[in-house]
Amino acid sequence: MTGIRYFGSLDTIILCQHRNTFTQGRSSKNNNILISQLEIERLGIDFYAVDRGGDITYHGPGQLVVYPIFDLARYKKDLKYFLTQLEDIIIRFLRMYNISCERKCGFTGVWVGDKKIASIGIAVKKWIAYHGIAININPDLRYFSYIKPCGLDIKMTSAAEVLNREIRIDQGLKQNLLDKFKEVFPINFIERGNDERSFTS
Repeated sequence: MTGIRYFGSLDTIILCQHRNTFTQGRSSKNNNILISQLEIERLGIDFYAVDRGGDITYHGPGQLVVYPIFDLARYKKDLKYFLTQLEDIIIRFLRMYNISCERKCGFTGVWVGDKKIASIGIAVKKWIAYHGIAININPDLRYFSYIKPCGLDIKMTSAAEVLNREIRIDQGLKQNLLDKFKEVFPINFIERGNDERSFTS
């Protein structure tokens, strides 16, 4: 995992990319993995069972993974509210790149038509939320074909596929996402050098 942490005494946001990895959430079923364990190992895919909600998903290079570790007692003790706020942040962010996206009734995450472009899976203990969101910027979408993403018979897409051009995960793109966090949550960033920023809210 490589990433940058934006942190303070109250809440933390971690932005990163992972190596090719499958993570299996609390409600995951093994039949949603479409290849064998031997094939997973042959392809060099890491595999972890984790304590977030949801089913199986893929993380890898070209996907922006965001871990907002928030004390919900400071905002609202309501998981549906927090998930909706995260969806709103993703939608605002992607629309900056002229990507028409939306929520889909009955499903968590953000969609472009019938294809999913961003997934959300969180866990909460004592109203501290952790795990987070994965936005497909320019990943190798082939890896999603090895699983049923989020336990669903769906296709995944990416910003690069929608725009039909290369789009890089650089500091400008990360800053745009952080700006959307600031629009939705009362957060103020304070500079802490090139790679770290604290914030208060």
